[in-house]
Amino acid sequence: VLLFLLFYINTMTEQNIAYFLNGSAFMYFLCTGYFMLKYSARLRIHLIVGIIFCYLAAWNFKDIIYAFQAFHTDEMLNLIVFLDGWSAVSYAVLLFELVSPGWVTLKRMAVLLLPFLCFTALYTVFPSDTLQQIYWGFLILFGLTIIFIAYFKVKKYQQYIYNNFQNIKHMDLSWLKTIFLIAFMSQLLWVLDSFYPSGITDGAYYFSLIIQWHFVAHYCWNHRSITMPGKLELQKEKEMVAKEEETAGFPFAGKLEQLIGEQELYLKPDLTLQDLVQLVGSNRTYLSDYFNKELNTTFYNYINQRRIKEGCIPLFVHHPELTIETIAYQSGFNSISTFRRAFQKETGMTPK
Repeated sequence: VLLFLLFYINTMTEQNIAYFLNGSAFMYFLCTGYFMLKYSARLRIHLIVGIIFCYLAAWNFKDIIYAFQAFHTDEMLNLIVFLDGWSAVSYAVLLFELVSPGWVTLKRMAVLLLPFLCFTALYTVFPSDTLQQIYWGFLILFGLTIIFIAYFKVKKYQQYIYNNFQNIKHMDLSWLKTIFLIAFMSQLLWVLDSFYPSGITDGAYYFSLIIQWHFVAHYCWNHRSITMPGKLELQKEKEMVAKEEETAGFPFAGKLEQLIGEQELYLKPDLTLQDLVQLVGSNRTYLSDYFNKELNTTFYNYINQRRIKEGCIPLFVHHPELTIETIAYQSGFNSISTFRRAFQKETGMTPK
């Protein structure tokens, strides 16, 4: 795409470049959606992302139709603005499926789409500036609600994986920050293009769509969905933990740390909190509370600290011939980037 644009930049008008990027976005979503659906049996998230991409392909196709001169009317442009708002549903579906695997169903997707369908149908029959203003207010409210819910759900999800897993490479959702940033910039371009349409903002908007959703496809390809315990299960565990803390405190205190050292469990890349639960005969919530309340850390950070102190540093001292990558993997880390962050956090220095 970039080579094509550079080659024809002197002969193509701004609007033609926008049309070209519109077509590129349509083909990108269509092809990637097909690819995701083809491999949807591998992971459920592939099915969801594939559906979203096909939905976005159809959503982009309306702009291709508008490119024909016969459809260049103010009524058509206003209708497209209403249809553009439908894209908000794709963000909601993606976020809810990531933090609550299995949440997305046809019924729930239909419920999310219903108000957008009603607004669009109402405007088609009774077009008015007042209805447009109400719709803008609805879009802002819908977007803020999704962001608010997603923020707390993602925060809760991140706490859960840090308290229960070590190998979080394909579970971590911190990449959503990048998506939010690009999506925010993309929506600003959309608003700007809605009020002050031009070929430049139009083309930039389509290009930003491709970038942000390509990141989504990239990160979701290997994403491992984790189902968090339900509220009832968590409540029962918390009640049990409260009783045990009142009567016995943490009877495995000290013993747990000793066993982790003796058996060198910190060297296991895929160590989970459940492994330690079976080791000391406790339960997940009780053990998680021990790390949080008694050791003032999380399971994830505690194991990484042991890896740095008892794995990495001795290897650095006694085996200077080893590469940083070798030391990282021999110490139990399954990611160089995770190793670098943990090492700098623990020692205040980079591994090098």
